[in-house]
Amino acid sequence: MAKFDRKKFRNSLQQNKQVQEFEQELEGGEKTLLEKFLTKISYKIQENRIRVLFSLVFIFVILSSLIAIGEYSKYKEKQAILESEKLEKKIEKLSESDPSRLKEMEGFLQEHSSKSATLRISKQIMDIHIKNGEFQKASQYAEKIANSIETPKELKAYFYYLQGNFCEQAGDKKLSLEAYKKAEEQISGKKEMVIMNSWTLFQIGRLKFELGDKEGSISDLKKVLELDSEQLGFALKQPKLMSTYLILKINKG
Repeated sequence: MAKFDRKKFRNSLQQNKQVQEFEQELEGGEKTLLEKFLTKISYKIQENRIRVLFSLVFIFVILSSLIAIGEYSKYKEKQAILESEKLEKKIEKLSESDPSRLKEMEGFLQEHSSKSATLRISKQIMDIHIKNGEFQKASQYAEKIANSIETPKELKAYFYYLQGNFCEQAGDKKLSLEAYKKAEEQISGKKEMVIMNSWTLFQIGRLKFELGDKEGSISDLKKVLELDSEQLGFALKQPKLMSTYLILKINKG
């Protein structure tokens, strides 16, 4: 026969008494539904105070960790920006033809992951490749920059547009077309970007024609003619004129 546990028996009696008092408290007096709900919550917290305390401690630890991670990320970002500024000052002292300029900046990108600092240095590397006539390398950096930008979409589109331009100058029209398509996806339907959208669509239509897709070319060139803007209508004349000319040329065969 199991041994009678007086401690457990007393605790059980005390718990039953608390439950009865709680039920009487709910039934007694005229309480609103909100007051009854709050009373129940208060009782549950008291009944499970250890679990509640543990949950609160757990939440506090999680929040503290998130804050610490956020602060550390800000610190790393600031440090990377300071390092990029030091690097820029160092590079200014070197001649433009000095190959160590590129090595220094490429080394920086390998050592740092800060978005703003890496974008800043990547843009400068891209500019050096453009000056050197290395358009394929410039296009690669333009693509990296575009891929790393989430917002604003207009800036993302700008670097995809540059990539398209550099790819074509490097002789890769297919890759150029894909880059222009990515640029157009970012700004399609945005009224404030109607001018850039018109030129992007024209480039897409032109490249499709040059790559043998006449139907696709005409479709995109007609989209240029459909664009309009009350404030910027005058700036649409050139891309519309060039699109019209190209459509006529395609139709003549």
